[in-house]
Amino acid sequence: TCAILDDGSAWCWGYNGYGQLGVGNASTSGTWQHSPSQVSLPSGRTATAIAAGNEHACAVLDDNTVVCWGRNNNGQLGTGNYTDSYAPAYVASSSGVQSHLRFTSIALGTYHSCAITTDNDLYCWGYNYQSQLGTATMYDGTTSTPRLVDLPSSREAMGVTAGAYHTCSILDNEELYCWGNDDENRLNTQYECGSGDSTNGCYDNDRRTPAPSMTPSGRSVVAAVTGRYHTCALIDNGGLYCY
Repeated sequence: TCAILDDGSAWCWGYNGYGQLGVGNASTSGTWQHSPSQVSLPSGRTATAIAAGNEHACAVLDDNTVVCWGRNNNGQLGTGNYTDSYAPAYVASSSGVQSHLRFTSIALGTYHSCAITTDNDLYCWGYNYQSQLGTATMYDGTTSTPRLVDLPSSREAMGVTAGAYHTCSILDNEELYCWGNDDENRLNTQYECGSGDSTNGCYDNDRRTPAPSMTPSGRSVVAAVTGRYHTCALIDNGGLYCY
C-alpha cells in the first residue's frame, strides 16, 4: 500500500520482498509491513500521483516524470531492463535513457503499467500476454519501455484504470474504451472476443485493439475503475454500472 502526504512525500508499507516499498532494499524483516516507510524519491522531487501493482509501484513526480520500483520480471517498471529496483528508477525510452515523455497520471495492473502524458496520449508497458497494453504492433510478450496505446486517432485520454489483465481509458468525448483479456465480459464491448478469434481486433480471447465499452444509450462515463476480473463505470446521471 502506498500514499502521498500533503508535503508531496510518498510512503509505502506491506510486503517488501521485491523492493516494492521503494526504501532501497528488499528486506522483509523489521517493521516494514506494519508501519509506513518513506519512499526514496529522487532528490528534490515530490510525488503528485502514485499507484501500486501486484509487486511494483510507480509515482508521477512534480516535474511530470515517472519513477517506478519493485519487481520487474515483465518490464513493468518501464526502465528499459528486467532488473528489480529497490528504489525509484526513471521510466526509460527505447534507447534506454530517461524518457522524454511527461506524464500526469498513472495506473498499474498486476504486471503492467499505463500512464497519460501531458499531451493526453496513453502509454503502457510491461506484460502483454493478454493484450493489456493495447497496441496492435505487439503480440504476446513483454516490453520494458512505454508503448503508445492504439486509441482512436482523433481522441485524447482523460483517465486510465488497469485491472489484472485488462485496461480501460476514459476519452475526451466521455466514452470508455477497454482492451486486454475479455473473459467474463469484463470489457463489455459490443463484440466479445472468444477462443481462437482473430477478427474485430481480437487475438484469441483477448482484445488487442481498444473498443468502446457499452453504456446506456445517450449516457457518458465520468469515472471508471477496474478490479481483477471486473469493471465499474460511473455515468453522468449518477448511475453505476459494473460488469
